[in-house]
Amino acid sequence: MNDLLKTLSKDLCQLLDVEDEYNVLITVGTDENTKTFKAHTVILRSRSAYFRYALSGDWARKDHIVFNKPNISPEAFEVILRYIYGATINLPAISMLTLLEILTASDELCLSELTSFITSHLFSRHKQWMRENFVLIHNIAFLHESFKKLQEFCLKIIQIQPDVVFKANDFVNIDISLLTALLERSNLYMPEIEVWDALIKWGKFNTSPPLDPDNETWSEESFENLKEILDQYIPFINFTAISSSDFYHKILPFKRILPTELFDDLLKFHLAPHINPSHPMLRSPKRNQQIQSLFINHIHAAWIMSQVDYDKLSTFYNGNNPNLFPYDLKLLIRGSHGCMSDDLFHKYCDNQGPTITIIKVRDTDEILGGYNPLSWDFNTKWAESSSSFIFSLNKQDVNKSTVSRVVNPVKAIRNTHGPSFGDGDLWVKVTAHFTNNVTLPSFCRPKNYEKKITDLEQFYVEDYEVFQIIKKITAFYL
Repeated sequence: MNDLLKTLSKDLCQLLDVEDEYNVLITVGTDENTKTFKAHTVILRSRSAYFRYALSGDWARKDHIVFNKPNISPEAFEVILRYIYGATINLPAISMLTLLEILTASDELCLSELTSFITSHLFSRHKQWMRENFVLIHNIAFLHESFKKLQEFCLKIIQIQPDVVFKANDFVNIDISLLTALLERSNLYMPEIEVWDALIKWGKFNTSPPLDPDNETWSEESFENLKEILDQYIPFINFTAISSSDFYHKILPFKRILPTELFDDLLKFHLAPHINPSHPMLRSPKRNQQIQSLFINHIHAAWIMSQVDYDKLSTFYNGNNPNLFPYDLKLLIRGSHGCMSDDLFHKYCDNQGPTITIIKVRDTDEILGGYNPLSWDFNTKWAESSSSFIFSLNKQDVNKSTVSRVVNPVKAIRNTHGPSFGDGDLWVKVTAHFTNNVTLPSFCRPKNYEKKITDLEQFYVEDYEVFQIIKKITAFYL
């Protein structure tokens, strides 16, 4: 804004502080938070199509026009009025909630230029805030037909990253119809226990009255109330994708909201994993799970796949869109499902082509692993590879994970134990039988790979998973 326009803006805004010559009184707000503003019809009508219509005809012939807008707060309207007079607004000085109120009010008052200006500001400065407060943004967007850009923003998240909605700060305020639509989506790529946690949180908040966060203090009626509100959503949960530990700590405390037959079958599933579940809710997943893992999600998988293809990538694969992953991961074995045995590992994983191994270290939060570009083969002690690697995952920030590539290809893969890499670089030994107490230590001592991936030279395997990595017919590089 040049100096002449700045002076004009300042002079026009001074009219708001003059006690005479006004002919409009606008009262805004409700209850104790109300305020009356003095204004001038000629300016209001010249700047706003809303006021041009509202202040026409009989309104214009009155000496003083009294106007009420209880749905706009004094804080928001003062900013709007100064914009109408001076065409200026200091967006960084305005809180986000007030800014959203100004946005909706500007649409109602037909101030399209202001609406567009605020929308651009939101996308350039506050996109992450909008993601974190998705439900509020969604509600505002679809209450106003003209908010096309906000609507597109919300629809894109729902279609491509529905997990963002479950992780939003205001998820508990989500509408029932939107919640159902999200749970039905096949691309809800997030750990199933996180879906359960979000659903329980939503249910606690939306019972009447809201339930105490500590369910140990609940009465039987409290559980009945929660069951009533969540009953229609239980079939959407893929309980077989939840670990035994999470089942014990997070599902078991809410067993009273589950159908008795379902809970009994869940106990069998975790206590006797060799028995196939019989309950209809357990026989098939409710959504397409891109990764059937208890320990990694699609963000971690994208990082691992990027390491597989690191020599031909300019940037890592996008973990937020598993539909575009270049590989499918097919679970071949999971130790905690009765397969904590070297023999069973080779029974299910030999001659399956390239694989990724994921290892949960006992008594720590560490996740170790390795990539074998060849087939496992118990009949061959060593397998030569120049592209294998081992790694340690940082689950909080995957970009801080550690990868160690093979430097001695002749001893890249060790076939005579569990899924092992190098001559001690990552030797994985599991119990002979999952039900007994005989446990052999595993090792991580760098010799044939670049560097160590953990400070632990010796550790014990709590659980492990091996995935066949299958190249898709069409691969997308992001």
